[in-house]
Amino acid sequence: MEKGMYYLNQNEHPEIEYLTDVQGKSDPAFYEHGSIKEAGCGLCSAGMMLYDLFGIRVPLEELVQLSYDAQANLSPGTDMKRFGQALCDQYSLAMSFSNDLSDVISCLDRGGLCIANVGGDREGHIGTYSHGGHYIYVFDYDDNSREFLILDPSYYPHKYEEKGREGLVKKNGNVCRSVGQVLLDDTANRDPGFYLFAKKEGL
Repeated sequence: MEKGMYYLNQNEHPEIEYLTDVQGKSDPAFYEHGSIKEAGCGLCSAGMMLYDLFGIRVPLEELVQLSYDAQANLSPGTDMKRFGQALCDQYSLAMSFSNDLSDVISCLDRGGLCIANVGGDREGHIGTYSHGGHYIYVFDYDDNSREFLILDPSYYPHKYEEKGREGLVKKNGNVCRSVGQVLLDDTANRDPGFYLFAKKEGL
């Protein structure tokens, strides 16, 4: 099965409630009125990943409940360490963390997949894939072009044409391509920057 064919865009799902920031309650947009649109990038990334691993379309509502059960919604957005472990328990996956692109490439080469945690804007850097914290799904690596193939669950028209982003993302259909330095720059203020997943029997 070709990877990267199933795409979920969080902006298309304001109707699915997803309450995060439920512990600190710093922003009612998250803890009172939150939805997949506001905070579902991690869940959408996971949904796309599960499709590529198993050929299943897990309803976003089920992923919301999984996040709640794992208490991965205590802060704004999704705590991927907690949510990722819940995914591992539910779907017999193994998860590891890295900030090194060589680990990402090795994981992809072995049939694994990656959810990258980009950190948004900071002094001296305009976030390519987001101006704030965001998860994107990295599903392949092209050895010839040295580009990573990515599905961005928060894409909107002309997103990568904004000032500071021009030329950093090639888009064909839903699939984005970026060289490794773009991912390194975007994840530099996150630790870990990369969550690596694989079927347990594939390790």
